[in-house]
Amino acid sequence: MKKTVIFCAVVLALGLMACKSKVVVEDTSHFPDREIVKSSEVSEEDEEFMFDTINGWLTVGVTDTVVLNKLGKPDSVVYEGFMEFSGFFYTEWIYDGIVLDMESDAEGAPSSVFSIMVTSCNRYKTSRGVKVGDTKDRVYDRYKDILNEELTDKDRVFLGSIYGGTEFWCPNGKLKWIHIGSVAE
Repeated sequence: MKKTVIFCAVVLALGLMACKSKVVVEDTSHFPDREIVKSSEVSEEDEEFMFDTINGWLTVGVTDTVVLNKLGKPDSVVYEGFMEFSGFFYTEWIYDGIVLDMESDAEGAPSSVFSIMVTSCNRYKTSRGVKVGDTKDRVYDRYKDILNEELTDKDRVFLGSIYGGTEFWCPNGKLKWIHIGSVAE
């Protein structure tokens, strides 16, 4: 019986370690349960999910408690409801210059950041110092070592994939918005 309990504990621990998500962040203080991958250490398998970080802490997976502590109450909240494709409930938290899509297991339950859209404001910068209004050349220069060349084109710079990445939209050579998260549904 004792050996069975120990075996189950070992299997559970190994399973939990295998399920850790990998994100590209520089400030790890808000992610004690995640395996952190530095940009220079990203393998081909991990390139599919490259979530950048805003202001050293805001990225996909951050809890609603952390968001409220750092940004305060949103200017407005839009309830989007239950999405069958994912099995989660969604709300949109709107702040000046940034929109956070939040997801939760149940209506009214604690939520976490599903995606981030930075639309304006110089106070929101990526892990490599890029902000809305910068030139596409600056964005490209800061991320050229980890960009997805297949998805990068004349109007955008893309990290990761459509299933989990960071997109910089740069029409006419100027950065209009930054999206972090999935663009596929």
